[in-house]
Amino acid sequence: MLDDPKWLGSWGFDCVGWLLLVSILWAIPMMIVFTLWNWRMVFDDKRYWVRIGAFVVGVLVLKSLQYYDPAHVWAWFLD
Repeated sequence: MLDDPKWLGSWGFDCVGWLLLVSILWAIPMMIVFTLWNWRMVFDDKRYWVRIGAFVVGVLVLKSLQYYDPAHVWAWFLD
């Protein structure tokens, strides 16, 4: 009658994982709102396109890893 061993050392990683998962639901709309709010600055400065591109690539990589998970690492990590 011992505690579940998965909660002994990995509860911090589990909290961080869920925090990142929830924060992406807020980050995508906020990125769109801030981009549309500063549209003149975005079109004038090339550095913003690099940042927007890095954000989009990061989101696409996370989504592709979510759907393509041959070793079920994401399912294991979020379990």
